[in-house]
Amino acid sequence: MKHPLCVLTKSEFDDIVSNNVTVREFSPLKIDFSPKKVRQTFFKVGRDDIGVNIAPHLKILKHDNLVCLSAVKRNFLSITTEINSTLRNDNLICLLGDSVPNSSNMVLLFLATYDKDFPRKCNLKSNASLFRQNRFNINGNGTSGNHFGSSGESYGIGFVPKYRQNKFGLTFGQYAEKKTKTDHNKTYGKMNQVMLEYLQDAKTFPCEIIPNIYDKMMAFDTATRRFLPSVFTDFTLEKMRSNDSRIEPFMSSQININVTTLIPHTELDVSSTLIYVPMQTTKKYEMDYGFEIQFNYFTSMIIQLIEGTTLLYSAYMVTHRQIKMNQTSLTPTPTEKNPSINLSQDSKTKEEEFINISTYYSKRLYSHIKTSVKRFQERQETSQFDSSNI
Repeated sequence: MKHPLCVLTKSEFDDIVSNNVTVREFSPLKIDFSPKKVRQTFFKVGRDDIGVNIAPHLKILKHDNLVCLSAVKRNFLSITTEINSTLRNDNLICLLGDSVPNSSNMVLLFLATYDKDFPRKCNLKSNASLFRQNRFNINGNGTSGNHFGSSGESYGIGFVPKYRQNKFGLTFGQYAEKKTKTDHNKTYGKMNQVMLEYLQDAKTFPCEIIPNIYDKMMAFDTATRRFLPSVFTDFTLEKMRSNDSRIEPFMSSQININVTTLIPHTELDVSSTLIYVPMQTTKKYEMDYGFEIQFNYFTSMIIQLIEGTTLLYSAYMVTHRQIKMNQTSLTPTPTEKNPSINLSQDSKTKEEEFINISTYYSKRLYSHIKTSVKRFQERQETSQFDSSNI
């Protein structure tokens, strides 16, 4: 269960250096947030480590750095760090591309892009309603005990860990349906297609900057690729035509509505995380949500989540959270220095929604798939052995 980090080639790193922030001296720490400790990562960052296109937007020793990618030359920002002994000795990290002759010895931790030519689709509200009607909200209520104090609505598709074995001994499957429908397959197929279209839109511009970066940072491991098809082939032979036998090109994805996270954190997933902001149904939240990156105690930045923004990042290496613009601390307070981070909430109505798309492959899901495949294969071997002795 290792977290993949993409090692850039020399030409890839040279191409992004003007929009890049190089961080150094990676240091993971346990921070006490009652009722639990949270892992955060700290880095050193200096003025000389900030690319010329990012320097006007990011000042060190400041917490109110607000970055709108539409105003950044080339419309992207990346964060990298040099491979050192700490990374090489971390047995929870897998360095992808480290052994190639033209390696830059730099790993990509974060890539944020703004695609000014993103598709202007007008069906976001109906797509959100489709997920609302057929899935349960998997998000928390804002308390620190719920996924780092997350709040809002999230509805998932793809695979999710289960806590009871089905008749095949598997402890993973689809997200639970709200109610059984005769047209379940059709509804599931529609939600699946919606998610695939958004993910295709999301990765278009990042892959123009670094070719195939989505596949490098989001691909699940070869063992999963090898074993899952073998298991589901057996299901097909047993005429298991249900949706449990469907293998998605993504492992788990969500449509998120008004989601924020209270506690800055890291998390050990077995892929990177992708967040995409499609065209919104209302413009009133256009300046209202952001994605915060904390470099250390003294320096942080907020990427404005405007339409057409894609974030692709290592949740294990980068301390992060999604916030409202006035949520610059664990106890949100007005920020006089930057009025754009102090928006009034009086005009907000329940009908106004900020919606984005996310996808990742969690450690827990990986663990459940791994043990399920092993259990399934053992049952198959036992069954074949018993049959041969009849």
